[in-house]
Amino acid sequence: MARLTTRGAFDGFERWYDGFTKRQLKELKSAYKDSLYDVKKELEKYYKQFSKKGVLTLADMQKYDRLRKMQRDLDAAILELSRTQSREVQALLSEVYSEGFNRMGWIAEQATGINLRWYQLPKDYIKKAIQNPVSGLTLNEVLEKNRQEILWRIRQEVTQGLIKGESYFKTADRLKVALENNYVKATRIVWTESHRCKEEAQLEAMQKMQEKGVEAKR
Repeated sequence: MARLTTRGAFDGFERWYDGFTKRQLKELKSAYKDSLYDVKKELEKYYKQFSKKGVLTLADMQKYDRLRKMQRDLDAAILELSRTQSREVQALLSEVYSEGFNRMGWIAEQATGINLRWYQLPKDYIKKAIQNPVSGLTLNEVLEKNRQEILWRIRQEVTQGLIKGESYFKTADRLKVALENNYVKATRIVWTESHRCKEEAQLEAMQKMQEKGVEAKR
């Protein structure tokens, strides 16, 4: 059996992984900025329509089902963000898993001179692999938890602003802070899940290599 030591061989992949993940996080940050614009626009609409001298109170918004309608409109903006987040995170993890698996095969062939007849993993297989539970939660459940948290936080901040009779600008600033904090959480999710996928893809590749007569050690 041919032997392969992967120590140092993945330096190029690690650089790619780090750069790729950071680029994708920038795109996700852009989605958060778009969402902030949307929620502020919805908030401004209700302030212009129902505020008195720039102040909007909970009592004003409890009339005629206004509060429920505003929450519905704000929720719609956040749900659009959640859909974008889910789509981008799953695409990122799929790419990391696929690249990690394929790069290991390429390194093995280059190092041993053996044609391993490496193959692309099926998309359905990768889709299932990136869902592997961490701490009892699948990826979809982790993203859903994050979605519920930001929905609840936005509603809470708006309600607090109304209770205190704050101006549009103060309440809008509350929403800005809430979304910024949620982006930090989303960033942690991306790094945690992408690292897991990277490691699992490499282990998967090492198992396939052993099946083809190459013993790999990290």
